[in-house]
Amino acid sequence: MPSFTLAAAQSCSVDADIAANLQHHLALVQAASEHGVQWMVFPELSLTGYVLPQLASLARYITPSTWEPLQTAAQQYGMAITVGLPVQEAGQDLPCIATLTLHPHGAPVLYCKQYLHGSEQQYAAASPTGFAPHVQALPGGDDTPLQIASAICFDSNQATHAQAAAHAGAQVYAAGVLVSPQGYAADSALWQQAARQHALCVLVANHGAATGPYASAGRSACWGPDGTLLGEVPGLGPGLLVLQLDSTGYRATCQML
Repeated sequence: MPSFTLAAAQSCSVDADIAANLQHHLALVQAASEHGVQWMVFPELSLTGYVLPQLASLARYITPSTWEPLQTAAQQYGMAITVGLPVQEAGQDLPCIATLTLHPHGAPVLYCKQYLHGSEQQYAAASPTGFAPHVQALPGGDDTPLQIASAICFDSNQATHAQAAAHAGAQVYAAGVLVSPQGYAADSALWQQAARQHALCVLVANHGAATGPYASAGRSACWGPDGTLLGEVPGLGPGLLVLQLDSTGYRATCQML
């Protein structure tokens, strides 16, 4: 395996303030570039905060010019950047909870959350493309790419979601989430189980502060393909969990910002 460097960005979103969140994203991207990160994932709805009643209006506000600074950063640093945001898909009454991966070369790639949880069903629509796994390739130095699957929060609680990603060839399962202190133990057990059962490296980016009406546990983390916890952000606050993968194994380091 060639060497790859990934990161989970534990960001702190300002509710419904896209401009402020964009600047915070850019600061984390710059910090990640100093570690040579090639791909980083942000939490669920990182660009807007988890403000479900405002998703529709925020989705209408977001245009390609909104994420243009992130696209420029992706090109500047040679880094793929996966951000969380609401997206209004054609033919749907409600927006999707989505991720957009901005690549240094090529067009942005959209993924919509497949499994909605609780009140999300009132304010958002599930993926219009169904339950097909969403896997993208990160090119490697010897033309051997790393296959990375996307997940958004409750997706990662479904055993079939990680299983489908592994069957589609994913080696890394990258999830942007919002998980509370009360839910963290149960959810992290599921992430560890997915890693062990499907020989996946599981990388999870959680919010570093409360967003909407919900508290967050922070503690963005990653597990190796044998289920070993490789690293974890120690609680709340903005930070990076940097994961290095190569032929010698997996290593994770944390930087608080």
